Amino acid sequence: MMMMISTLIGIGCLEYEFKAHSEYEADVDVVDEEELGWGEAIVDTAAADTGFEAAIDETEGQATEVMYLHTSSHLFSWNDSGDITEIGPFTLNGVATPGITDLAIDLNGVMYGIARDELFVINAEDASLTFVCELSVELMGLTFLSDGSLMGAGDGIYMINPISGSTATFVADGQYTTSGDIVGHPNGLMYWTVIGDHGEDELVSVDPSTGETTWIGSIGAERLWGVGYFDDNLYGFSSNGSIATINPSNAISLTTKETPGHYWWGAATNPVRWED
Repeated sequence: MMMMISTLIGIGCLEYEFKAHSEYEADVDVVDEEELGWGEAIVDTAAADTGFEAAIDETEGQATEVMYLHTSSHLFSWNDSGDITEIGPFTLNGVATPGITDLAIDLNGVMYGIARDELFVINAEDASLTFVCELSVELMGLTFLSDGSLMGAGDGIYMINPISGSTATFVADGQYTTSGDIVGHPNGLMYWTVIGDHGEDELVSVDPSTGETTWIGSIGAERLWGVGYFDDNLYGFSSNGSIATINPSNAISLTTKETPGHYWWGAATNPVRWED
C-alpha cells in the first residue's frame, strides 16, 4: 500500500492494544509490520476497530459531534447546525496543558491530539488528556483515514504507529510547506493545506494508496491551521479567528463565520458521523 514509505524511526509508547483495519495486512507491501513495530498488535478484523481497547472505555469521552476544533488551550465542538460550543481547557492530571497543535478522531470516535512531538488521547466530553507516547518527529497536523491509518503532517506527511511511536515518511519533506493541517475524507483521500508562493493557503490532495499529491488550487485564505469535513465540504479554521467553507474539488472558499477572540489551532472531522 504505502509506495513512498522510506524512513522508519521508533520511540517506545505505553502498552496499549491497537487494532488496525484488516486492509493494513493485505496492502502494506513495501514496509512490513515487523519493521514498523506493529508486530502482533495487528489484528485482522472484518470491521474497522482502531481504539486502544485496554486503556479506554469508548463509551466515556467518545467524540459524538460532526467536528471538533480548538485553540492552543481549549476544546470546542461543532454540531450539525454549525453551532460552536466550548467543552473546556485541555488538562493533564488536572493541570492546564496548552500547546495542542491538532486533533484526530478514529473510526470508533476516540479523539487523539498532538503537541508537536507528543501524542495524547483526549476525552471529548471534558478535554482531559491521557499521555500516550513521544513521537520521533514534530508534527502540526493529524488525521485518521477511512481505513483507520493515523497520519501526521509537518513539512512532509508521516504514517504513525501509536503503539510504538514509530513513524514512516509517506510524503517526503520539500514538496510543500504545511499551513497547519490535513484531514481524511470519506472519498479515501487526504486534503492538506499548504503555504502558497504568495502567502495564501493552497489545497493539495494526497492519495493514501500511492502518496501522490495533486495541487487543487488557492483557497484565498491564510493561516488555516485547522481543517475539518462535514456535509460534503471542507472547513478551514484560521488562527485569526475566521472560518471558511472550502469546496474540495476546486479549493474555492467562502468565509462562513468570524469568531473574534478565538485563534484556531486545529480541527478534526468525526468519521463516526460520515454516514449521517
